[in-house]
Amino acid sequence: MWRRNPKSFLYWLHRWSGVAVAIVMLLWFLSGIVMLFVGYPKLYPWEHMARLEPLRQASCCVPLQTALAAVPSADGAIGSINVVTVGQQPHYHITKGGQRYVVDAQTGVLLPEATAQQAVDTVKRYLPGSSPTYEGLVESDLWTRSGALHSHRPLHKVLAHDAADTLVYVSSKTGEVVQLADAQSRAWNYVGAWLHWLYMFRGPTPDPIWHWLVVVLSAIAVVSTIAGTVVGIWRWRFRKPYASGARTPYPSRAMRWHHIAGLLFCGVTLTWIVSGLLSMNPFNVFSPAQTPNRDAYQAKPLQAQWFDRSAQDLLAAMPPDSLREIQWVIVGGSSYLLGRTADNQTVVMPAEGEASTIVQQLDQTQLVNAAKHLFNAPIASVQRLEQYDSYYYARAPQAMRGAREKPLPVLRIEFADPVSNWVHIDPRTGVIESSMDKHQRVGRWWFELLHSWDLPMMLKAEVLRNSVLVVLSVGGVLMSATGVLIGYRRVRSTVITRRQKRARRALLSAKN
Repeated sequence: MWRRNPKSFLYWLHRWSGVAVAIVMLLWFLSGIVMLFVGYPKLYPWEHMARLEPLRQASCCVPLQTALAAVPSADGAIGSINVVTVGQQPHYHITKGGQRYVVDAQTGVLLPEATAQQAVDTVKRYLPGSSPTYEGLVESDLWTRSGALHSHRPLHKVLAHDAADTLVYVSSKTGEVVQLADAQSRAWNYVGAWLHWLYMFRGPTPDPIWHWLVVVLSAIAVVSTIAGTVVGIWRWRFRKPYASGARTPYPSRAMRWHHIAGLLFCGVTLTWIVSGLLSMNPFNVFSPAQTPNRDAYQAKPLQAQWFDRSAQDLLAAMPPDSLREIQWVIVGGSSYLLGRTADNQTVVMPAEGEASTIVQQLDQTQLVNAAKHLFNAPIASVQRLEQYDSYYYARAPQAMRGAREKPLPVLRIEFADPVSNWVHIDPRTGVIESSMDKHQRVGRWWFELLHSWDLPMMLKAEVLRNSVLVVLSVGGVLMSATGVLIGYRRVRSTVITRRQKRARRALLSAKN
């Protein structure tokens, strides 16, 4: 068909691909408007720290060596160590061999997984004034899709019965709160993220069927948009109007408005659909060629013998009840204690030697020397960013990545390897904030920019940006809604015509 009459084929392609995805495109535009203002539920770090119980010097902590000795000697190195207060008791949280372990920081005893009652008690203290009830143990549900929660599953689900009617999810491994979803955000997300990401079709993570469903629907939408744009241009009279005096040949309101809206909003529709498709990273087109060697950056394993300072030393150096979390880290062979306060500020204490002092930032030369081992390539340049740019920037809390902290200043270290790797390192803590190679930087433009309009200058003009995005989305709604109506009429007409043909054939057959 397309060889004999390419033009007719393009009409046919737009018509029936539109029938296939018009409703989905309408849902994407409508839910996209909602998502500008209400994001998927997240537990923000600053919110979490403010609600955690304080660490107190009088009750914290047994030596790190005692805590590590309580952990089973399973294969695998220690991945992380931190201490927080859960249920009025300080707990060491230790990851090792892909497993999470909890050690009582007062007794050094390995604790079992958190019970339902402990989860309820945790929520009572986490949300003062609440009257929580236990809702069950879940592996995954609508509000707990994040891959960051995998090591905490299954999750205790608790309804807080507070003013916001908050659903709280508590880790069965550690007993700490790992996710919140209040009633308002849940309600808006049913017409926001739930629709936009087609979560009604998603099963437990990872779900390849859901992944490819979204990819295929997006691809069909891309084809339909391109075909419709070409057809729309063909049918529009730029010079001489039709006999009716209109530039469009379509007499019905639905067809006329679909034609006009399609021409006006085809560009932004195409960029949004293409970037949405690429956000699914089909065939791993934007996956990094290699990841940073964090073990080499650390330079030696996370073990108690490298830490001369203890949690008590850091607590003694800070005002009482100011710290909510302490973490043990090693950067370039040097060990540190990182503390977080209730207002989510980070404090750093070198954990080697005699002095017990708080430092404002780590030695930059030491950080660069440690970074040399992240990739098997020389360092091409080192920059200190004092403000955000197109590759390192923060998003509003409601955005998809709104819970990711992006501290400033930050060191950007670029490597002279075939894929031009970059890493961003917090000079205060030595924490690797992000890494990206040239494939991911290309993806930044094809997805983040085209889909979210997230250049720093755009994000600063938030009211103007949101207003433009809403207007363009409303145009997409008009285009898609008229497409749904036209598609319904087309399918209905086709079904009726086929029934009539079958009836005529049956009548002729009966006469013969």
